[in-house]
Amino acid sequence: MPFFDIFVLPSRAEAFGSVFAEAALCWLALVGTNVGGIAEQITDGENGLLVPPDDPDALCEALVKVVTDPAFRYNLARSAWERAKKEYSLQRVINQLKQVYAEMKPDS
Repeated sequence: MPFFDIFVLPSRAEAFGSVFAEAALCWLALVGTNVGGIAEQITDGENGLLVPPDDPDALCEALVKVVTDPAFRYNLARSAWERAKKEYSLQRVINQLKQVYAEMKPDS
């Protein structure tokens, strides 16, 4: 992934789509369909572009936008990287896991 500029996944259905987090951490501009977990990770126009599923014209427009505007592409990639680093960092996962265990600890 680090050799590319854009990551595109035009899914019809997607649970979480952890591949978007991986692509964001590689500083790629994200383009995905507005389905399932993809829409939970991408804020359209902020850290990526969302298009309706099964809409090749909308997908084409989104790709033209990120391919022809390097500054826009960079800003999307930077924003996606910042969000992924914040939300999917190892330290955050560890802290969440600690919290789950703390909540499950029986009263002594």
